[in-house]
Amino acid sequence: MMPVATEDKQTPVESQDAASRPRFSFPLPFDPVRLVAGMLAKWPLIIVSGACGLAAGVAAGVALTKPSYTLTASLMKRRVPENVQTGNTGQAYRPADLNDATLLATLSATDSLDRALARANNGIAPSAVRPLIETSQKQGTDFFYLTYHSPISSEDAVRFVDVWLDEINEYTKRLQSSDARSVHAILQKEVTEMEGQLAGVNRQILDFSNDKQFLGTNTQVTAALGELGQITRDLETARSTLKAKDEQIEALTSELRRQSPIDAQLKAAREEIATLRATYTDENPLVKAKLQGISYLEGRISESNAKGPEALEFYTGTDIGNQLFLNIISLRNERTEAEGKVASYTELKKGIEARVKELPAIVSRYEELQKFRESIMSSLSLLSNRLKETEIFSSGSPGYWQIFEGPELRKVEAGSKTRKPLLLGIAGGAAGTLGGSVLLLLLTTRSRRRSVLECCSEVQAPLLAELTAGAPEDSVFDTLWVSHFISRLRAGDTIMVWTAVASSGDERSFWSGLTQAARRDGISLPRIVDLTPDDLWTDHGPTAVPWTAALPGAGGAILRASRLPSAEGRQIFSRVSFWFALATGQADCLGRSTRIRELSSTDLSEGDGTVAFIDRPKNSVRRAGDNLSSFLARHFSRPPAPPKS
Repeated sequence: MMPVATEDKQTPVESQDAASRPRFSFPLPFDPVRLVAGMLAKWPLIIVSGACGLAAGVAAGVALTKPSYTLTASLMKRRVPENVQTGNTGQAYRPADLNDATLLATLSATDSLDRALARANNGIAPSAVRPLIETSQKQGTDFFYLTYHSPISSEDAVRFVDVWLDEINEYTKRLQSSDARSVHAILQKEVTEMEGQLAGVNRQILDFSNDKQFLGTNTQVTAALGELGQITRDLETARSTLKAKDEQIEALTSELRRQSPIDAQLKAAREEIATLRATYTDENPLVKAKLQGISYLEGRISESNAKGPEALEFYTGTDIGNQLFLNIISLRNERTEAEGKVASYTELKKGIEARVKELPAIVSRYEELQKFRESIMSSLSLLSNRLKETEIFSSGSPGYWQIFEGPELRKVEAGSKTRKPLLLGIAGGAAGTLGGSVLLLLLTTRSRRRSVLECCSEVQAPLLAELTAGAPEDSVFDTLWVSHFISRLRAGDTIMVWTAVASSGDERSFWSGLTQAARRDGISLPRIVDLTPDDLWTDHGPTAVPWTAALPGAGGAILRASRLPSAEGRQIFSRVSFWFALATGQADCLGRSTRIRELSSTDLSEGDGTVAFIDRPKNSVRRAGDNLSSFLARHFSRPPAPPKS
């Protein structure tokens, strides 16, 4: 129902009127009490359906109950598997540390179950073993439990759990071995590659040593430096010897020249020529011969001077000259030998100096190759140790489990034969009761009868009066007349009764009862203005109800409308100060309630009330439901206050 628009600001009087305005507010479009009462009215059917469900559940439980022998064993997790370390460097290889959820999943692995069934040979198919086992973990601990419900015997339970525990442990050992083999294959590939790298580096070092004539020792460097020093010293000694030989040769040469026989002969010849010239002239044959001898000697001296200091043969001829000449020749030979040593030592020094200059680069490159080789060897050693450890785990993994409590015959518990029939019986009884209740509820929803609460909900107006269809009570009409009619009519108000959602019989009962209530009050009911004339009274003969189709003048009046009047008839709606609807508690009647919304949304305000005609059921449960519905209708209603006289 569309509410009447109001201004944003209201006076205190208007606010009070709005607060006291009649209303009806119920959160559901149907009456749950009527549905529940209709369902409970046929409680024997609910009991019968529950009993049938109970019987079916018990029968199913008996059929499904089979012999069961339950045995539980416990395992303790190996939190850290045993480590095997073959080297002193690096972290040892260890199998993967599985979390609790993964370990719990290994307990019910298909592989271990199939192997256990094959070993137990108890005739249970692999596809049927899953419902017979349970696995769990004790919260916050390393203890895991596995339970087997044997359908055969206690001995089968012990036998199967024993082989199952063994296969679970073997399964986890295979997991560790498989993991170790995978790591082993990777490490083996890495080791092979590093061995190839090491062989290549060794070849490089060997080729480098052969090419550079370097063995990579400090002694070799020290020897090269010592050899350079020795050669330098030998070179200086040779140079000193050469210089000494030169000085000795020069001294002996000077001495040899002073012992020259030609100089002595020339001196003697000059003395003789001086003696001869004292006696003879230069034309004398003796003087001429002596002068020729002097000239010859001077020529020899000039020839010796022209040949230089090497022409020592001109100075021989005497014992001393000959001896000096032989000494000079010996010294010259020694000088030549010393000069050869100087040249040899000089070349050798140049080679050794070049070698020494190359040594830093050679040593650096050699050390680089050696460090690279050492790094490869270190990595190779580490990987080789890990490879050995993976080989150990590949062939002897410890697994993830340790048996804490093994299977024992005394721990086998025989299954109950009454538990499953009892549980299925309870479930079947509940399902039967619920199914019967739902079926009855569906049948109740198909009923055409409606309650007072649903009448008010459809009309969307508070409850004014509740009448029994076919036999309305006079006291109810008296109360309705006194509370809502007589005072308003005396005050000159116009009252309208909307009858679109009421049956013809209930409407006639209403008008007749209202007329009788007015007469009992000592006055005559004013004429009822029928805004929508129809055949309400046509087939029912004369009536004591005053009825007219003429629009009233000034003063109080009662209007009747069973449908939407014409535009001319709707003009009188502006005079209506109080209107309510007659409602028959039937689905086909309440379905026409949309007309009220059409009126209230155009010409009228919200309805002031609902007068409901209800069929009274004979069943006591339904009557109790109607009483509760009436209570709820009054609880959610705010009826209009009667006007003051």
